[in-house]
Amino acid sequence: MCKIVEKKFINAALVDVQGTIGIEVNYLGERQKFSATQLMAMYLGWLRDTTSAELKTTVSDIVITVPSWFTDVQRRAILDAASITSLNVLRIINDNTAAALGYGITKSDLPDAKNPKHVAFVDLSVAIVAFSKGQLTVKSTAYDRNLGGRDTNYTLLKKVLSANAETPINVEYMNDVDAASKLSREYLEDLIADELSHIVAPIQRAIEDSGLTLDEIEAVELIGGSSRIPAVPARIAECFPGKTLSTTLNQEEAVARGATFSCVMLSPVFRVRDFSVSDINAFPIKVKWDPVPSDPEEDTKLVVFGQGNAMPSTKILSFYRKVEQENSMWENDKLIKDTEDRKNALEEYIYDTHSKLDDRYAPFVQQPEKEALLALLAQQED
Repeated sequence: MCKIVEKKFINAALVDVQGTIGIEVNYLGERQKFSATQLMAMYLGWLRDTTSAELKTTVSDIVITVPSWFTDVQRRAILDAASITSLNVLRIINDNTAAALGYGITKSDLPDAKNPKHVAFVDLSVAIVAFSKGQLTVKSTAYDRNLGGRDTNYTLLKKVLSANAETPINVEYMNDVDAASKLSREYLEDLIADELSHIVAPIQRAIEDSGLTLDEIEAVELIGGSSRIPAVPARIAECFPGKTLSTTLNQEEAVARGATFSCVMLSPVFRVRDFSVSDINAFPIKVKWDPVPSDPEEDTKLVVFGQGNAMPSTKILSFYRKVEQENSMWENDKLIKDTEDRKNALEEYIYDTHSKLDDRYAPFVQQPEKEALLALLAQQED
């Protein structure tokens, strides 16, 4: 569900689109619904076209960063969005892990694996990472999924008041009146006091989950634009007494830079030094199956990988059917239902496209294109 506070800043009606959240807007002269996945695909397509125009070459393979708290459903939605716009996702990487990769891959003075260097990367969410020669290992991550830089944006003028103690506010011709005032940094920090109070808990949780002491964490690296707000590093410093907060990385570009290195490492065209990345999963990974009628109380869930398990990891599971005939009948019923649903959806799409080719799309489609498309539709219908 969309956060209530965010709904106020969405200028389109939120609707259900095939069981997922979406919006309803006027598009090509009629009301249409788009899912969040479709909207993400449009955005990725725009980024692809912009990048292709700048580089003067086709962009096809990409690495995408996501917050570490993204669920499997959200990550698969990102993959679906990229697929819609014909982009091949080589890897989805957590944003803090990407920043850590950009930090470590260029360093030639990392210690050996027996005595790794521990660095905390803080961008409201937190990752504590162990670096050694040729590798990084994420020890722990923590976050508050309801806390982010956008909360400050929604509050007021983050960037202006982060660099200046006071700034003028001018709103021209508001109800026939020109309004002018001033806003101080102190007042802004009072406005975002609730957001600031949520910074400490994820850091403390990450330190505890890592199993390290504060003395074992050698550096604290600030990333993300929110860390430029003076009150934010002040709260972070409270969790790391006696340590100087570092800004070795470009705070706004650290994640993108790390994703670039990740993409280069997977490319057959470029060569970089060998550097392995070992991340952890933010949620436990479970498998579940239907109980058999003869034993309804059977435990049908199994945790394959616990929360915080190292990735990549592999396990082999073996399952044995108790009732072969019942499973076969269930699979046949499911296949028939899925086939009918897909057939109905395809027929609906074909009829809808036929109608639009003679109506809405008519001014935009040349006759040869129309004939070719009609032939394809007829082939699918047969």
